[in-house]
Amino acid sequence: MNRKMIAALAIAVAGVASLETQAGTLVPGIGGKVYFDQDLNGTSSPDEALSGVSLNLYIDSNGNGVFEPGVDTMSGSTVSDGYGFYSFNGLNFADRYFVERPTQTSGSLSIPEAISGQLVPYATAVLVDDFQSNQVTKANPTTKKVTSTLYDPTTNVLGKERDLYLELLSGIGDVELRSKAFNESDCVLQYDNTSGVVGRAVVTWDGKDMSANPIPSLGLGDIDLTLGGKATGFLMKLGIDAAGAGDQLRIRLFKDSKTEFSELSVAFPVTGGAANEWAYIPFTDMVGGVSPGAVNAIQMLLGEKAKSVDAQVGRLETVGPTTQDFAVVPEPSSLVLALAGWLGLLGWRRR
Repeated sequence: MNRKMIAALAIAVAGVASLETQAGTLVPGIGGKVYFDQDLNGTSSPDEALSGVSLNLYIDSNGNGVFEPGVDTMSGSTVSDGYGFYSFNGLNFADRYFVERPTQTSGSLSIPEAISGQLVPYATAVLVDDFQSNQVTKANPTTKKVTSTLYDPTTNVLGKERDLYLELLSGIGDVELRSKAFNESDCVLQYDNTSGVVGRAVVTWDGKDMSANPIPSLGLGDIDLTLGGKATGFLMKLGIDAAGAGDQLRIRLFKDSKTEFSELSVAFPVTGGAANEWAYIPFTDMVGGVSPGAVNAIQMLLGEKAKSVDAQVGRLETVGPTTQDFAVVPEPSSLVLALAGWLGLLGWRRR
């Protein structure tokens, strides 16, 4: 990945900070830098970059977290570019990976083998909601519009408050929206309506205001959903039943106005209703003037079209590519020679 491509990706992410440290990697992806850590400070400088270093990518085939060359499947190889960067792109969200730097030489430098730990092809920047806290709303012909506010400073909810707004639009029956509805391991947001019923659901994260009005407050404090340019979009798991085929989930970002927003959307995958397929929405898909780099409210909208729908959303977060750097450190003999030279120079200066 060259510098022009890195710059293009950085510009695309709504003008936020540079993605150079991500090696231009696209989500889902793994990338980083290979460098010769001459000063042993654990960080790379431009003059320490190593180009032309080979790297291999393996899938953790049995998922045990242990690198096993005879078992794990090699799925790609690359070399570091002129700035030391490398990247593996187009990976599977569900897979786990290892990056291997095999034994090799770079000029006169001997490079030993190094293996990463088990890696996922994305890194969480900002967790919006893991839906581990229980909350239930239900609308019906008698009460067509209902709201619910959950404030809990111990939850993994952005702003510590989740607001639910639910409306029955047409039909005779119920519309229900609930989080962690079934059991301890089921951490999803569940949306469903009974036969012939169309509903609308709005989930809002706008800080503590104790109100589930679908017109949001603006209380998230200009939060940077990109985490300084490290995140490139939203990630979640989705699923809907056949009755909801074609339905979309929409995400809106607000900053200084309660009525002006940017919007992203993604089609629900038809799964029978369970949230078991990954969905990634890049920030570059946004329509509107609000940047993900400064946000004061987030809304998620479901429903409004299909009847008799069962749908789920699992763990909403912003993510970027996983960074895995590889440092080559001087051999002990080189350090001894360098130290001897330094001591000799010190002694000469004292004389």
